[in-house]
Amino acid sequence: MKWQATIMQQPTAKGRPRITRSGIAFTPKKTRNAEAEMKLRIEEQNPIRFEGPVKITALCFFEKPKSAPKQRVFPTVRPDLDNVLKMILDCMNRRCFDDDKQVIDIEISKRYDTPERIELTVEEVAV
Repeated sequence: MKWQATIMQQPTAKGRPRITRSGIAFTPKKTRNAEAEMKLRIEEQNPIRFEGPVKITALCFFEKPKSAPKQRVFPTVRPDLDNVLKMILDCMNRRCFDDDKQVIDIEISKRYDTPERIELTVEEVAV
């Protein structure tokens, strides 16, 4: 079984929790907003709920800034790819699978292209 979706939003890194002076932890507003938008866009794509182990392929496309040198072919700037992956997996929890512990294989990459988007593929891994 396989599910594919194109999430039409800028790939965003998951921000680290912040802690107030009184010791209360909270998620930054930018992260909360990006998560809510991504969850909604995943739901719109009618995700399949996988029960067993899965493989995820994520292609993250960013617009190339006009200020970027012409010789820069790949987006080797922020956001860090591992933090983008964390956001994607957290948003897929309870939508595509019960928990991201089911993910046993991941392919993820950053590229320049327009419009900004995330192309996702989730495949069931045969046992």
